[in-house]
Amino acid sequence: MATPNPLNNTELNERLRHITLLVMDVDGVLTDGRITYTDTDKELKSFNVKDGQGISYWNQQPNRHSAIITARHSSIVARRGTELGIGHVYLGEKQKLARLGNLLVDLGLDWPQVAYMGDDWPDIGCLQKVGACGGLATCPADAVPEVAHVAHWQSTRNGGQGAVRELIQHLLTAQGLLPTF
Repeated sequence: MATPNPLNNTELNERLRHITLLVMDVDGVLTDGRITYTDTDKELKSFNVKDGQGISYWNQQPNRHSAIITARHSSIVARRGTELGIGHVYLGEKQKLARLGNLLVDLGLDWPQVAYMGDDWPDIGCLQKVGACGGLATCPADAVPEVAHVAHWQSTRNGGQGAVRELIQHLLTAQGLLPTF
């Protein structure tokens, strides 16, 4: 699916080369967006193992960081973040853009070093800011139209089905960090 706000290949590769911080929403990005509750009020989420492998590999690279910023509270997300070595997990964040700005200050990074992947209205502010300031605004294939409209790059995969892994492969390739086997 083509995004209405794409970068040409040269611009895309230039932005990909400068990314050191990967920021992700959860529901609809790292998951397929479904939330299941058991009859004992337990919440269930499913994560894509290939996304996880990509995130883990990204986090092992020198001077590379990852973060989750989500509006929902979920111990499952905290656990998954720990498993993948995601150094910055923010739950219950209603002001995602403010949180992202504070994270950049804490890490000593600037907006052009950020790739942000979101899928729904609460992500639009971050996507617009990241994109306007030289970073990379991205979304899964099944993002809402308003998000796809502001994204520079849209995955060919849906949220929870490898969209994050696809982005990471582009980042690693552009930065000469893709593993060879």
